[in-house]
Amino acid sequence: MTCTPLLVVVIGFLSVLPNARADAPTGKIYGLTDLYRSTVDGAETVRSKIEERTQIEETKSQGTGALMPTITGVATYYKAGLPSNVTPGYTGDTQKTVKLTGKEYLFKGTSEYAFLRQTNRLLEGKEAEIDGSRLQYFVDLSAAYYDALLKQALRNHSQTELKLYDNQIGELRSRVKIGRTRASDLLSVQAARAASEARLKAAESDLRISKLALANLARIPIDFDLREEAATNAPLESLDSYLKASEAHPDLVASRKKRDAAEEQIAYQRGYHFPTLDLAGNYYLKKDGYTNDSKWDATLTLTVPIFSGGITQSQVRQAASVYRENEINTGLLERNQEIQVRTLHHTLVASEAELKSFAEAVDLATKAYERIHQDYKFGLVTNLDLLNSLQTLTDAKRNYDQARYQHLLERARLEADAGRIPVAGAS
Repeated sequence: MTCTPLLVVVIGFLSVLPNARADAPTGKIYGLTDLYRSTVDGAETVRSKIEERTQIEETKSQGTGALMPTITGVATYYKAGLPSNVTPGYTGDTQKTVKLTGKEYLFKGTSEYAFLRQTNRLLEGKEAEIDGSRLQYFVDLSAAYYDALLKQALRNHSQTELKLYDNQIGELRSRVKIGRTRASDLLSVQAARAASEARLKAAESDLRISKLALANLARIPIDFDLREEAATNAPLESLDSYLKASEAHPDLVASRKKRDAAEEQIAYQRGYHFPTLDLAGNYYLKKDGYTNDSKWDATLTLTVPIFSGGITQSQVRQAASVYRENEINTGLLERNQEIQVRTLHHTLVASEAELKSFAEAVDLATKAYERIHQDYKFGLVTNLDLLNSLQTLTDAKRNYDQARYQHLLERARLEADAGRIPVAGAS
């Protein structure tokens, strides 16, 4: 049974549809949703932020513990030489004590409360950074995922192109045998096929490299396959909707909390201008060699800072400068976030029209190739016309896929810039 030229073209076109594969998958098949959900908690960037949160939590615990009284057990043994004159109150050259010592800071100039407020702001900021790291991982994963899908589609296009060249070479050989085509036409197509085979090898190499990058990022075995999935199928929202949502982006929240923590540092340093008050007491379990055999004693200490060489005020000014720096950085980040959302939204609106044009180009190039292939059969066009139409068709498909996957990636980035992870079950 002999395939008609039109049937050959249709078969070739179907082989480059998104779900078509020239090779069977050897491992797990991932879409964007299950790839993200199954790997985000193990991402190094996320785990690192979680450990940073743990460190701040422990710092807060240490600050809280500093407000609590301390109790220690103390044992002393004291021995001195004999005095030159022994007085009636002399109790010997040896003193022994076993005691419990307690100490409580009653007031530390309000610095202790500023420290706790500061750690609370830092802890809230770190929670936002964890959410931000999940968003960034989603963006990085989406970029690697769509890049692998694009390389896979380009590989498939190269395979289809090579098959069409093989079919054309088979037809030309038959025509050369009966004298209907010049041998030079056959050589031209064979040369074009060799170039197409080289492009296929390059496309296969690019696909392997892209899958290696995705496997490394997601920490999955290399023997995986991908199914195409958009980050979201919801219609594109208005620009104002994305701008409003982006105001609560975790990176902005984290920056604001860091700024607020820097403001608390001013109060913390200013607290060293104020007096401190602490209470210390001892309870003696054993007390040998002392004239006073009391079981306990207590000391209330008031410390008033008078002059420290200007260090305290310098530290206050330094903390105020750090606060102003954080305020500047927060404002800059807010403006950059707004510009990024506006740019991505504008790009997506423009790319939707661009995609329609590329899809129309693929449709027209397919019809043109079919018609030229028929005309060539009847000698109405040259072999060069057929080669050019095949290359135009392949280029149109490549351009369309490149624009389509870039569009999908930019949509994922826009959703992430709005503080969303638009996959099922994402958090």
